[in-house]
Amino acid sequence: MRLPNREQENNLTVKLAAKYANKYVVGIDLAGPEGPIPNKKFKPYFDDAKEMHIPFTIHAGEAAGPESMQEALDLGTKRIGHGVRCLESDQLVHELVDQNITLECCATSNLNTKVFKNIDSYPIRKLLSRKIKATLNCDNMTVSNTNLPKEFKLLEAKTNLTNTDEHQLLLNSINAAFASNQEKIAYYISSTKFEKKMLRTSGAFLIFISSKLS
Repeated sequence: MRLPNREQENNLTVKLAAKYANKYVVGIDLAGPEGPIPNKKFKPYFDDAKEMHIPFTIHAGEAAGPESMQEALDLGTKRIGHGVRCLESDQLVHELVDQNITLECCATSNLNTKVFKNIDSYPIRKLLSRKIKATLNCDNMTVSNTNLPKEFKLLEAKTNLTNTDEHQLLLNSINAAFASNQEKIAYYISSTKFEKKMLRTSGAFLIFISSKLS
């Protein structure tokens, strides 16, 4: 969590993540509003994580704008928590696409934190139209009183989210997961959403998945 004077705890978090990697831990996350303590202050911990091959995601582009996302990119992240303010900078959008960065968008949470005045203006479809690897998430399910089906239904009703959009959001989520290709393929197969839309098409389903993951 993004709190002051937590050097010892942050170092311990990275060490524990390395110790339990591939067992109980799949990655680390820097959470909390990025305004008071900028992402660049956490560079030593992410440098250590990279040396230990621990994947990570960084909260950016919510409380602070594109500059916080640029800091996250400079730290080497491949996933950004929220990131919805990237549309304020065309240059940043190009970088996100070029570097294949995934955004973990959380609609209800962003409303709760007053990033957007209403859900109608939530830019999920704009992100997809710009070829950004957007995903849909719950953030804190208990605080926001939501779950993933609720998030999809909300955006369907208020932003005209289509089945094609939903398919792409789910595909982006699986591709960005901190998991092996074998685990991702298993997730595709077990996903009811993907089974309904893809399994009936042809016997080339696994070939399609493998090409997406390569």
